Amino acid sequence: MRFERPPLPSDEKARLAELCGFDVLDTAPEPAFDNLTRLAAIITGAPIALVSLVDSDRQWFKSRFGLAVTQTSRDISFCGHAILNDEIFIVPDTHVDDRFADNPLVTGDPRIRFYAGVPLRSANGLRIGTLCVIDTKPRAGLTPVEQEGLHALAAMAIDELELRRAVRTLSLRQEEIARYYAVMGASTDFMCLATADGEVLGLNPAGRRMTGYGPEEDLTGLTLGTFFSPDVADLLWTRAIPTALRNGSWRGESVLYSRDGDPVPVDQVLLCHRDEHGEVTYLSTICRDISERDEIIRLREVQLMKDAFVSTVSHELRTPLTSIAMSLAMFTDGLMGDFDDESMKVLRIARVNSERLTHLVDDILDFERSEHGRRTLSFTQAPVSELVEPALQTLEGHAAVAGVSMHLEIDTPPALMLTCDPNRIIRVLVNLLTNAIKFSGIGGEVKLRVERSPENMVTFAVIDNGIGIREESIPKLFDPFWQADSSSSREVQGSGLGLAICKQIVDGHQGFFEVTSEFGKGSIFRFSIPIN
Repeated sequence: MRFERPPLPSDEKARLAELCGFDVLDTAPEPAFDNLTRLAAIITGAPIALVSLVDSDRQWFKSRFGLAVTQTSRDISFCGHAILNDEIFIVPDTHVDDRFADNPLVTGDPRIRFYAGVPLRSANGLRIGTLCVIDTKPRAGLTPVEQEGLHALAAMAIDELELRRAVRTLSLRQEEIARYYAVMGASTDFMCLATADGEVLGLNPAGRRMTGYGPEEDLTGLTLGTFFSPDVADLLWTRAIPTALRNGSWRGESVLYSRDGDPVPVDQVLLCHRDEHGEVTYLSTICRDISERDEIIRLREVQLMKDAFVSTVSHELRTPLTSIAMSLAMFTDGLMGDFDDESMKVLRIARVNSERLTHLVDDILDFERSEHGRRTLSFTQAPVSELVEPALQTLEGHAAVAGVSMHLEIDTPPALMLTCDPNRIIRVLVNLLTNAIKFSGIGGEVKLRVERSPENMVTFAVIDNGIGIREESIPKLFDPFWQADSSSSREVQGSGLGLAICKQIVDGHQGFFEVTSEFGKGSIFRFSIPIN
C-alpha cells in the first residue's frame, strides 16, 4: 500500500499526558466547538470540518461538521501528520501524494482529496490535535485569508479547551476545599487552612475554642504564626513550611498558644497542597492536643516505679520475712529451748508482727498480679458447702480467741453446684469473715448466709453486729490501700488491700458486691456470682 503512517512526535509521552489532562476525550458535543467547525467550513467552503484530538491509537473528533463517524485509527489519520509541526499542514491533492494515495480515507469514505489542518497547541506548548477542513475535490491550497481564519479558529478551540480545563480544576479545588472544611467542622483537632504565604483562610470550631477565638470572629489578617509563640512561629517559617514545600508535609511536636497565652502541647502536621502543574495552592495544618498523652506517659513512669517497688518487695522482703517468721515460730513453739516469761512475751510479739508483715507482702503481690492480669482463675464445679465450710473452719480458732460466735445459714439446695475458682471464693469468704470478726469485739456475732437469687446467681452475705461503717466511707471501701481509720493509733491493723483483692476476684467471676452498714450497729457485705 502506498500510504505513510504518521510517525510519533518526540514529545509523545508528554503530549498524551497533556491530552488526558484536558479530560475531554469521549465527552458529549458542545456548541462552543460545533460553532467553530461550522465557521471553518463557511470560511473555506469545505464540506467537512473537524476538531480532531490525536490519542495514542486513534483520532477522536470533539466536533465534526459534514462527517458522521466520531473517530478513525491514528495509523491512517492526516492529523497524525499535522501535529508534527506548528505550521498549517496542507495536502492539495491526495491522489498525487505518495503519503496518502492509497490511504483508506482516500480510497474509501470520506474520499479525502484535499486536507488542511492547524495544530491545536496547548498553553504548555504541546500539540494535542488539529482544527482541520477536508474536501472531496483537490485544491491548489488556501488563500491567506482562509489560512488566517483557520489559525484564529484553532486558537479559539484551544482557548475553549484551556477554559474548560481551568473550570474543571477550579471545580475540583472547590470540592477539595469543601471536603476539607467538612472535615474541619467535624474534627476535635485544631485545623487551619491558609494560602501559600501562610495567610489564614479558615479555622475550624475546635481550633477557635483551643485558641480563644469566637465562632464568628473575623480572622482576616491572621497568619499561621498567630497561633504559636514567637519561637515556635519562627520554627514554623524557617523549618516546617520549607520542609512541607519541599517534601509535601512536615510533622513534629509543637505548642499552640491561645490569645490569653495558655500553652497547649500538640502533635502538628503541616501539609502542602499543589495543583496538577505543581503550583502551591494552599497550606493546611492539623494540631492534636497531646496533654493527655503526656499525662499517660507520666502515669506510665509512675507505674514503672511502682513495679520496681513491688519487685523489691517480692525479692528483697518476702524471703527474709518468711525466714524470720519461721525462726520466731520455732522459738515460741519451744523447739529452741525454754525462755523466761518476759523473753517469750517479746518473742510472741515479734512473731505476730512478722506474720502481719508477711501477710501484707502477700497482699501487695497478690493485688499486683491481679491488677496486671497475671493472676488466672481456675474454674471448676464445686458444691456450695465445700466453699463455706472450709472458710468457717479456718477461722474457728480466731473467732474463739476474739470472743465472737459464727453461724451459717444456707438457703440453697444441698447439691447446688457453682462454677467458680473454689480457692479464690474461699479466699474472699475468709477475708470478709476475718474483717467481721475483727470489727465485732467480744460477744459479737457473725453470720454467713448463702442463698440463690432469681437471677440464677448465688449470693454470699457476711453479717456482723460490730462497729459499722460511716456512710461517706462506703464508696471507698474497695479502693486499694484505703482504710476507714488510717491513723497510726487505730486498734485494728491491716494492709488496706483485702477488700480490693476480694473485688478483683468477684469481678473475675462476673459478679458484683453490695455493702450496707449502719455506724455503731453493724455491716453486711454481700457478693453475688453466676451459678454458671
